[in-house]
Amino acid sequence: MERKLERKDIAGYLPYIPSVRVLNTKDTKNGGKIKRLLGCNFYSNTFWIEDEHALKEKDFKIVLHPPSDLYRTITNNGKEIVPIDVVLESGLQGYDLYDFYNSLKIDYRNLIEKNLAISVYDLQENPYK
Repeated sequence: MERKLERKDIAGYLPYIPSVRVLNTKDTKNGGKIKRLLGCNFYSNTFWIEDEHALKEKDFKIVLHPPSDLYRTITNNGKEIVPIDVVLESGLQGYDLYDFYNSLKIDYRNLIEKNLAISVYDLQENPYK
């Protein structure tokens, strides 16, 4: 059975305004326009994306850092960090740990591997730098 992107896969990232690739657009630079995901309406199951009408999950893919970036230096809010070092130094656990991963747009649900999200490394330009 093919896994589909669900609201629960996206919900944690919403407060941090993640980037998405809008599908079915002609943008040769990135294979689809890169826009910001601004919010959602869970009742109508639609998402508000910068300069777009309300879209469904099938109309876009969220852009995330792969899990391996937990051990690499990444840029977060203009500051270079190694996420796992921050976790170990601060003792983050439970909800706070997942909130931290969401803020960094780390793919802890393996959405990239399941082709439900796009790695920042698959784009010519990282939208989170």
